Amino acid sequence: MVRKALFWLLLLLVVGCLSKQASPPASSPGVGDAGMQIDSAAGSWDDDIDKASGSGAPMARDRDEDGIPDNEDDCPEEYGTVRGCPDIDEDGIPDYQDKCPLLKGSMEKMGCPESDKDGDSVPDALDKCPELPGKKNWQGCPDSDADGIPDHLDKCPKEAGTQAKNGCPEQ
Repeated sequence: MVRKALFWLLLLLVVGCLSKQASPPASSPGVGDAGMQIDSAAGSWDDDIDKASGSGAPMARDRDEDGIPDNEDDCPEEYGTVRGCPDIDEDGIPDYQDKCPLLKGSMEKMGCPESDKDGDSVPDALDKCPELPGKKNWQGCPDSDADGIPDHLDKCPKEAGTQAKNGCPEQ
């Protein structure tokens, strides 16, 4: 008889414990025993309590641990620095939007660098001589005769001259 009573008592305890784990208490919707936060998306319990502050307030999830909560993270499954997304070239444009993710570029060019056909570091849009390498201070134009007057302003670009003669030699 004692054995049968112990069996029923044990069964009631087990059933009671299981029912407490299966649903949150009615007094605090969304929060289960011991402050466990319900993860409704995954349908499981998730211990997301702010232990550092000791407040017991639920913390926002950050699955990729990049410091940006999943609900604000454009790429919650990937670690990233730009709105929570990777940016390999560090140009401020997330890789999934960057047409040139390995090269720094501008937002206007969808993450691609400005075109510079002659390789003089002056973008073609600002280069007065886009086919010839030149200096930045001369708007990308060369000074073929080394007289200090860039070719695009020099009336005699093949002969050294003076500023007074617009790049042509004194005669």
